[in-house]
Amino acid sequence: MKQIVLDRKPVSSDSKWNPKFEDFFQHYGFIPRLCRPYRPQTKGKIESTVKFVKRDFFMGGKFTSFSDLNQQLQQWLLRVNSSIQGTIHEVPAERLKLEGLNRISGVTPYIVTKEESRKISSDSHLSYLGNKYGSSLFSVGSRVNL
Repeated sequence: MKQIVLDRKPVSSDSKWNPKFEDFFQHYGFIPRLCRPYRPQTKGKIESTVKFVKRDFFMGGKFTSFSDLNQQLQQWLLRVNSSIQGTIHEVPAERLKLEGLNRISGVTPYIVTKEESRKISSDSHLSYLGNKYGSSLFSVGSRVNL
């Protein structure tokens, strides 16, 4: 995915990250790890978790709003993370305490901005969302970030 890595190397730390993604993970203080391509067994933990959430939470669920979905999801997470998990034979909430993770509550929110480039046409117009906008402020061939 070019949104994550631009040039993949055998060792993850040698790979060239997408600058926006690199800014994001440095902001929150983590280092991503890349799974080996064409090796599905390295992705099993994530894919199994997604299947579990779909099967155990979403299937048959009824949500009246996004807030309702979030509230029900929080209740489901409390229930799931408070019981013994079949693979590790531990309570996930207890195991998480042993991880010694840093809280992100003191970190400022990451500001996400949408950026798009447009090229000014020879008739001094730029196209955005199917509409053409005239502009005498730009020179022909210049680039504009929206």
